[in-house]
Amino acid sequence: MSSPAREALPRPPVFNAVSAGLLLLSAAWVLLIVATPPGPTDMMVPWLRSVSLMQALIGAACVTLIWLRQGWAFYVYVGLVLLGVLLGLVLRYAIPLLLVGPVLLALYLWALHAGGTGSMWRQMFGGARAAGPGVAYGAAPAMPPPLPTFAVPSTPAPPAPTPPRSPAAPAAAPPAGLDPLEALKRLGALRDSGAITETEFAAKKAELLKRL
Repeated sequence: MSSPAREALPRPPVFNAVSAGLLLLSAAWVLLIVATPPGPTDMMVPWLRSVSLMQALIGAACVTLIWLRQGWAFYVYVGLVLLGVLLGLVLRYAIPLLLVGPVLLALYLWALHAGGTGSMWRQMFGGARAAGPGVAYGAAPAMPPPLPTFAVPSTPAPPAPTPPRSPAAPAAAPPAGLDPLEALKRLGALRDSGAITETEFAAKKAELLKRL
C-alpha cells in the first residue's frame, strides 16, 4: 500500500505513548554513555561503550521507523534486544539488568497489538483493518461481483418438412364380368400379397356377395 494510505490510518494512543517512552529511554541512554567518564569496566572491555552507544542509536532509529509503519524495523529491534541480552550474559550482568531488554520488548509487543483491529501490528503486517470498504490492509482488493448473465431464448428449429406421400394406388379390382367366386379367390390372393388392405378386401367382398 502506498505511503499516503498508511498515513491515513490512525495510530493507537498506547502505541504512541510507548514509542515516545522508548525514544526518551534511548536518548537518556546516549546521554548517559556520552556524559559518564570511563570507569574500570570500560578499561577491561574497551568496546563496551561504542557497542552500547550503537545499540541506543539503532534502537531509537528502529522505534522511529516502526512509528512510521515500517514493519521490517521491528525485527531489527528484536535482534537488537537479543544482542543486548547476549552481551549481558557474556559480561555477567545481574539478572534484573538482563531482564530490562525482554521487559521492554514485551511492552512494545503489547503496544503494537493494542487497539484491536486498528493495531499497529495489523497495519504493518496485514490483518482485518480495512483501508477501504471491503479491503483488508495488506490484502489484494476484492474482485467486483460478476455481472448477471441473461440467457438468450433459443428459437425452436422449424419442423422438418415431411415428404409428400404418394397417393395410394387404387386396389386392383377383379374384372366386372368375372365369376363372383373366382373374383373372391383373386381378392384373397391380392390381400395375402399385400396389394389391398383388409378394409378394401372386406368392401369388395361385400360387393361381390351382393352379386351372388
